[in-house]
Amino acid sequence: MAKTAGTVLDTILARIRGAGGVAHTDAIGLDILSKCQRMANLFLRSQVTSASFALTASQALYAISSVSASTTDIVDIVYANKTLARIPNAADLGARLGHTFYADTGDTPVAWCPLGRTHFLIYPKPTAPAPSVTVTYVNLLTILDGRSDNLEVSDEEAAFVARLGELTLLARQRSVAEAKEVLKGLIEDLKMGGGRYK
Repeated sequence: MAKTAGTVLDTILARIRGAGGVAHTDAIGLDILSKCQRMANLFLRSQVTSASFALTASQALYAISSVSASTTDIVDIVYANKTLARIPNAADLGARLGHTFYADTGDTPVAWCPLGRTHFLIYPKPTAPAPSVTVTYVNLLTILDGRSDNLEVSDEEAAFVARLGELTLLARQRSVAEAKEVLKGLIEDLKMGGGRYK
């Protein structure tokens, strides 16, 4: 069963108090918890889905949001049951394919490349009629409006969200030494392959 925002919020707010021992407000806690849940999902890829995406003839560059309004990151792209090669960045794409790669056209897409956090490029750009591909992407999670809202990550990942929330609150109140210790713990857990969070 998914944990509620209130359950995780109570844990965070009990551990991290503001100046003079005053508790942080629920509004601040829910805002931070919502953003931390989104960051955790982006990193852990908890909520992924696939959708068909129609390419446009003679177009290589696409906005990630054109796949779906809830797309935050692309995991992979498949064409005709074959996963397209993922080129890590545009510099590698130019080094592998030559600097005229953007002008290349073809009937079959063979690679894709993320461009920043908002766009991706399909290589080669398709000729008409343009094919459709299947894009697997990370969903944007909803904002938590109240204590009774369920987190959209697993219980194990909720622990990661809680630790991120603690780190954010500590950084917000400039408790650098404590924030550093929480950050060290998160890094150690992640070095162990995501540890208990996956």
